[in-house]
Amino acid sequence: ENPFYLFLRRLTVEKTNQNIEQNTNMEQEVNIEQNANSDIDYNVEQNEETKKKFSPAVLIMPGIIAIILAVFAGVVYYGKVVKPKKDIDKQAGYKVEDYITLDKYTGFDYEVTQDVFDECVKEETDSYEEVERAAIATDQIEFNYTGYIDGSKIADISQKDAELIVGEDTKGAYKVFSEAIIGKKAGSRFEVEVNGADVNEISLSQQNYTNKKVIFKIKINSVSKLDVEKITDKWVKENYLEDYGLENTKDFYQWCKDYIMDDAKVEVWQKAVDSATMAGYPQEVYDDIVVEFTQNANYYAEQFGITTDQYLKDFCGYTDETLEEEYLNEVKSELVMWYIVKEQRLECTEEDIEAKYEELYLDLGYDNVEGMKADYKKKEMKKAVLLDKAQDYVYDNSNIKENFEVPKN
Repeated sequence: ENPFYLFLRRLTVEKTNQNIEQNTNMEQEVNIEQNANSDIDYNVEQNEETKKKFSPAVLIMPGIIAIILAVFAGVVYYGKVVKPKKDIDKQAGYKVEDYITLDKYTGFDYEVTQDVFDECVKEETDSYEEVERAAIATDQIEFNYTGYIDGSKIADISQKDAELIVGEDTKGAYKVFSEAIIGKKAGSRFEVEVNGADVNEISLSQQNYTNKKVIFKIKINSVSKLDVEKITDKWVKENYLEDYGLENTKDFYQWCKDYIMDDAKVEVWQKAVDSATMAGYPQEVYDDIVVEFTQNANYYAEQFGITTDQYLKDFCGYTDETLEEEYLNEVKSELVMWYIVKEQRLECTEEDIEAKYEELYLDLGYDNVEGMKADYKKKEMKKAVLLDKAQDYVYDNSNIKENFEVPKN
């Protein structure tokens, strides 16, 4: 039994025995007094007796009870608040407050617009078929561009296999590229001049080229025309029933809505991460993030048939600097997660862990849950569950505006 509770019980017994002894002594004094003054008026005698029977225990006992209740409240507070927070530090492997300060993680404003919803739908309905004709508006173009300043090639503003949709960009270097590409076929090579200020947005290292004269050499690799699918129940069943269980247009639009709202949750979470102040981080957390990030990159690189370095730098556009920023952002995100879990006493059950395995095994390329369990232990799944719960808490306590309409059919 808890030694603290034994101490409380012993204290109560000792004080009770003291009170009994005090009451006994007082009764003896009253009897002596009554025998010595038997001729005194009965009412006076009763008054004197009443006064002499007053025991200090009347005052002592409430004080003892108050002390016991106060101590008990401290025990309850320790059990409900202090110990759970220490348990969280144990799970995390470090004291969370040593590394992160978070003054605000609720009440963020975020708007989901009609453009966001429409873009989600377009990603599913729009496809492109390569053609041999000259480029026109709405065509998808794959091209290479190489930037030159004073005749010298600048790798920071050069890229292979870039893509754009003709007419989609309304400003910046890509607007200049798009306008120059119209009327040209695959294999065409040409040069365009772009104002330095418009080049800044495509700088891989975020350098400033304002007031620089930049010449781009462009080669068109392919021209593809737009093909837009009509959303019907038949089309939905053919393309989404087997993998996603969607049977009609209503299911499809709801699926799109769920997707963009999940994305909104991630965006709001990033607001919480950005609002935090990170004083440092445990090295093992950083190392684990790098390993996880690399493993994910390896998986997707294999799916595309390219190297991991190609996937990260050519496909995702990372540089060494931006990749390091991504690692640190993930580290900060984990610290923020533990901070919120600790403050809000969020918990993870065995059922939560099993549900997370069921949710992820297909997405991670496993045939069944057992295969995933061989590579991902419960500790990793628990962290995934707690991250979901922390993100849900931030999202549910923020101001989310759904300013879009979902088609009725």
